[in-house]
Amino acid sequence: VYVIDPDGISFVTSRTDENGQYVTKALPSGTFSVMFYASGYLQTLYGTDSAHPYGVPVIINEIDIYGIDAALDKAAILAGRVSAVDVSEPVAAQLVLQTADNRSYWFTNQDSLSSRGEFAMEVTPGDYTLYAIPQDPYNQDYQGEYFDHVYTQAEATVLLLPEGSFKNKVWVGLDSSGGKITGRTTNLSGDRAEFSLVVFYNADGEYIAETTADFEGYYTSPMLAAGSYRLLFVPWRMGMDYTTWLPEYYNNRYSLETALPVTVLAGQTTPNINVSFA
Repeated sequence: VYVIDPDGISFVTSRTDENGQYVTKALPSGTFSVMFYASGYLQTLYGTDSAHPYGVPVIINEIDIYGIDAALDKAAILAGRVSAVDVSEPVAAQLVLQTADNRSYWFTNQDSLSSRGEFAMEVTPGDYTLYAIPQDPYNQDYQGEYFDHVYTQAEATVLLLPEGSFKNKVWVGLDSSGGKITGRTTNLSGDRAEFSLVVFYNADGEYIAETTADFEGYYTSPMLAAGSYRLLFVPWRMGMDYTTWLPEYYNNRYSLETALPVTVLAGQTTPNINVSFA
């Protein structure tokens, strides 16, 4: 049981006894959230329901409060490993679990991966696709992919995770058969547009990866699977002219649908995909 202050800091923790009962340490007056967690179950905030998706705060005012209870729903557990397909070395990656109807996402960052590349996630029961995005510096050598060895969500294997299920041995083997895109971000006068964000979408409009331009405005994409991509360029918000420059898609387009596709070939770099912010 976690008692969390308004700043999101876990103020007090407690454990239940064999009957599920708990008592916290003394708390100061204030407003708190109470979160419940047990292995194999979904973490739950006190008072969470359809009308209160973020729970109901508990107000402490120098008196004991009783009845702060919760009924935990069983989770589904997904476990596996992320590695390089050619040498089976572990690869640090961000994992994205996406519902088949695109309505919700679950993320785990590279810190949750063990030194062997293994992962385990407790998730809301449902049907998901799994996308692995290799993290720096692995993204320079390996390309992201959907399970199982495909590059669009439409092709991805749907993982069926009913309540209380444990699905393991979900191995994601990333390969390095793709290519890269390079270019530069500037203003209309050719002056650098440093630290601009460059976002890469596949032909289906699905987010694939992103990178940041350097101080001189040059960027190199992560490794990308061979195919067609659309690029979004976003000026650095702290740049001198960030209030006037507009984000844009390649090339001088302002919607994903109208963006000019950029082709990536296996083993090659597609150069000079530049943008000049107006």
